[in-house]
Amino acid sequence: MPPSNIPLKIRLTLRQGSVYYFQHRDLTSSLPHYFVVINPDPLSDKLLVLGVFSSQIETTKQRRRNLPQKTLVEISPSEFSELSKNSIVDCNSPKTILLEQLVEKISYKDAKDSFLRLPEELSKKILKGMLTSPLVEERIKKLLRKEE
Repeated sequence: MPPSNIPLKIRLTLRQGSVYYFQHRDLTSSLPHYFVVINPDPLSDKLLVLGVFSSQIETTKQRRRNLPQKTLVEISPSEFSELSKNSIVDCNSPKTILLEQLVEKISYKDAKDSFLRLPEELSKKILKGMLTSPLVEERIKKLLRKEE
């Protein structure tokens, strides 16, 4: 999608660390979740790499107990006030969405487009976790390495 076709509000707000709230077809839960954009320069990529917030901290830790600890990033409501409870981002399982699909979701109000931004320190931790993960595909890591 050429930048000129991206709505102005999205061009002005879509950055690494931008947070959106919507349903994603790759999740087992039908409920909407918070997603954080991890691409260093998302407006120049067709595919967005997203970290998913989950409140299932212990379940996630147990499921990923044999993977590097830095691939799990815990976030508290004091660090990100939109959260009502402690959450975790499993960096071993990023989700993807085409930039065009995110624009559609926002245009049709299927996504809560907000001006929410995860603190940079947490975005960087999630980025490092995804690059560290032995489960993240190389094509995804390539999108994320632009910053290194």
